[in-house]
Amino acid sequence: MHRRLVTLMLACLAAPAVAFDGQFSGELKLASDYLFRGIDRTDGPALQGELDYLAQGGAYAGVWASNAGAVGGSEVDTFAGYGRTITVHDLYPVRVDAGVVGYLFTGDEQSSAGRHKLDFAEAFAGARLGPASLKLLISPSYANTGAVAAAIRGALHWPLIGALKLSVEAGVNVGEGVREYTARVTQGGRGRNYLDYSTLLEYALPADFEVAAGVVGTTLDLGDGHDRNGSQPHYLIELGKHFDF
Repeated sequence: MHRRLVTLMLACLAAPAVAFDGQFSGELKLASDYLFRGIDRTDGPALQGELDYLAQGGAYAGVWASNAGAVGGSEVDTFAGYGRTITVHDLYPVRVDAGVVGYLFTGDEQSSAGRHKLDFAEAFAGARLGPASLKLLISPSYANTGAVAAAIRGALHWPLIGALKLSVEAGVNVGEGVREYTARVTQGGRGRNYLDYSTLLEYALPADFEVAAGVVGTTLDLGDGHDRNGSQPHYLIELGKHFDF
């Protein structure tokens, strides 16, 4: 199953390169923790990497990976989409994009169908105007629960002084898939819709390095199994390096 998914991921990365002349970029990051929509997936430090391809025509594809010990091993996300900038009323440049993302996990238990128990996919559509962005994500089987879920996520990336930037993000997570998944990680197994949030101060360093620090949390009563963020908010420190190829 994973071999077929990896083959598809490589095809998504290669297809834009054949059709367009574009740009590869990447990032390496060391973080004190990795939280997905406010829920801990590492129980500690995370080493993460990303490779992106952006074609001149607006198509893009990429792969992102992290250790994810709290869910049994590692996580590999693959994504592809298309984006373009449109001008509203001849004045406001709005960046719009849409695509799909797949979340693949290794090391955890497999289902009878050969899929890992958390593998799932989402379709997304979003828009960005200046420092603000909004995105809608829909999954037909969130976290491989077999139930539909949706998320609406908003973000603001605001320059402060010099190389210092404030990044604020919040998401509303709803649907039967969310309720079934959160029942696994909340106290007493009480799954429900929830809000997650993060606030980070980011500072750009020379040579395309960046350091960030902030807090991440949710409105859930998270349990302490696998140390999944039982006490909130969660404090983060990150160091990243950007690459252009």
